[in-house]
Amino acid sequence: MLHVVVRHQAPCKQSDPNYRRCKCPKYLHGVPEGGGKMIRESAKTRSWDRAQEIADKRNRENHDRKLGIAPVVKLQSLEIKDAVDQFIQAKQKANSSQATLDSYELVLRTQFLPWCTKSGLSYLDQLTGDALLNVDQLWTQGRRRHAQGDKTGNASSTARIKYTRLSSFFGYWIKRGKMTSNPLKQAFDRPKLKDEDVRETQPLEPDELKRMLDRTYESIKGQKHGAVQRLKLRALLLLMRYSGLAIVDAAKFPRNKLGPNHDLPEDAVELRRTKTGKPVFVLLPPRVAKLLRSLPNSNPDYFFYDGKLDDKQLTDNWRQSLKRLAKLAKVEGFHPHRMRCTFAVEQILRGTTIEDIAELLGNTPEVCAKHYLPLVKQRRERLGKIAMLAWDDAVVWQEPKTVQVVQ
Repeated sequence: MLHVVVRHQAPCKQSDPNYRRCKCPKYLHGVPEGGGKMIRESAKTRSWDRAQEIADKRNRENHDRKLGIAPVVKLQSLEIKDAVDQFIQAKQKANSSQATLDSYELVLRTQFLPWCTKSGLSYLDQLTGDALLNVDQLWTQGRRRHAQGDKTGNASSTARIKYTRLSSFFGYWIKRGKMTSNPLKQAFDRPKLKDEDVRETQPLEPDELKRMLDRTYESIKGQKHGAVQRLKLRALLLLMRYSGLAIVDAAKFPRNKLGPNHDLPEDAVELRRTKTGKPVFVLLPPRVAKLLRSLPNSNPDYFFYDGKLDDKQLTDNWRQSLKRLAKLAKVEGFHPHRMRCTFAVEQILRGTTIEDIAELLGNTPEVCAKHYLPLVKQRRERLGKIAMLAWDDAVVWQEPKTVQVVQ
């Protein structure tokens, strides 16, 4: 019969092959029932319980074979590496955004696969709740720059994203019958956001925007073709401010999407968002539209895109240029999404309904209400005054003259 033994590895100090509590590789040793060659092979796990299950299963199959009972044929479990490859390919076919694909690449290929290899996990059916008890090491693996500022670290929001990406991976294979349940949910609850990690993207103040516009020349001073880059940087900043476009849409804004063109009125912007696929229609101030039309570009079909870079490289380049500009203008915590917030908040201040703002931004009213309404200072002040109306001045209480402190 087959039984489980342990091959201890450094830094484990155990030598007993039957010691169960360490994380050293487990192996199957023994002669199958009914005779045959001596078996010495890896159980492909570091869990004693899992290895024992494999040994018991093999022993039952050998016993049935001895009695002439045909074993139940079961498809071999899918390798984790192949499962990750197929999952990411499915996301690519589903037209997931490049940012989402990059996130899956980071979490699954760069972090989860090496962790599985280190933990002795090779197949999907080995991914149980017990096997994933240490996978939370990935929550704090690597460092990233906070999206809304210069603070660096492993925020709880990053842990939530990684948890969600892994859950999505397991959910995909559950639907396809390769897994029965989500082992991650058996091992952990979804990480909670810490108060210090909950940061709303703030709109730019008028003075901050003015300082950035004034500094557009200095941000590229000394570079080749500096005058052209100065115009492009100023135009991109104004386009994002007055259209509410995300940087990925603004940086790759086609010339034929600015009116007048076909049935587009003059100075109108009409396109579909890269992230949501929803249509966007907004009118630009004539001065901004005129500045865009005056931009020279090596690619005649676009305002800022040269046709050589992919979307990620293009947006990263312009994002860094805008952040460098903000640093010169002494605008703290700048991120390109603040331009989108500025557009939304200015619309709210002028009485635009949240439904119309959602149409302008290519988003849903629920998302816009959640992210942009809390940013309006005037709205908070008005709500504060409304709350004061409920104060009951008729209720009078008398403060005690002395307060006795009990030691």
